[in-house]
This record gives sequence, structure tokens and C-alpha cells, in this order.
Amino acid sequence: MKLNAVDLTLGVLAVTAAAGYLYETAQIPESLLEDAVGARGVPLAIGGAMAALGALLCFRGLLGARNGEPSGGERPAAASESLPNALRPHLQALALLGILATYVALLPHAGYIASTALLIAGIAWFAGAKRSWQLPLIAIAGSVFLWVMFDPVLSIPLPAGAWWESR
Repeated sequence: MKLNAVDLTLGVLAVTAAAGYLYETAQIPESLLEDAVGARGVPLAIGGAMAALGALLCFRGLLGARNGEPSGGERPAAASESLPNALRPHLQALALLGILATYVALLPHAGYIASTALLIAGIAWFAGAKRSWQLPLIAIAGSVFLWVMFDPVLSIPLPAGAWWESR
């Protein structure tokens, strides 16, 4: 049996991080005002999902399976796979991280609706969506829909943005 060290290592790291996350979640104090889910409900679900997915990744690593390959099989050496092709997924992840970092930096200034509309449009454009009049319309509609769901419906206040509050 051949191990997949990358999957096994990432799985162990995910399970370890989930254990720490769940430990910290358990430290959240109970409130007399909490509902059925409580303040710990969502963090517990996230920690549990992270632990379960980490365990699955460990299991996959122990089986030695790789993407697109049945477990136990050998990955054929790709002669045409060059370094730029091997780095492509990492560069894409770095670009998405850059888009998200821009969103986080813009959010306090432009507010939730404008920032989220730009985030939706930016990720859709990055993923290859056609550049037409529909892209900004869908981005704005999606952003407004999310704002309506959180702010007025669920009473979760979202940032209006410093640029709009000063006017």
C-alpha cells in the first residue's frame, strides 16, 4: 500500500485545527437569551465538518489515492507537465486570495452592498463568465439579495461603509 503523504499531512493538520477550533468553541459562554441553536451552534457545525473532512482526507491519504486516480494506482509521469502548468492551481488560488483580500480591505469603506457586488463580479469574471451587461446586473442583484436576507430579514447589521455614512 502506498501512502499519499500530502493528503495524509493535510488531513492530520485539518483534524488538529478542528480539535483546537472545537475546544475554543466549547469556551463560548451560554447566554440566557440564546435560541435553540445558541452561540455555539454554527461554530460547532463548522468544527465538526472540518474534523470529518480532515478524517476523510487522512483516509484517502492512507489509501494512497490521488486526484483522478483510483486508489492503489500509480500516477503516470506526465512528460508534458511543465512547472508553469504545475503551478497554475496555486496561482489561481493566490489570485482568488487577492480578490478576497481586496474585498476585506474595501468592505469598511464601500460598505457591504458595493463591496459584495464587486466581489461577485470579480470572482465570476475570474472564473470565465462572459463580459456582458448581465454580469454587473447579477452581481448587484446578488449583493442586494444577500443584504436583504441578512440586514432587514435576519436583523444582522452589515456595514454601510464610511464613504456613504459621511454623506
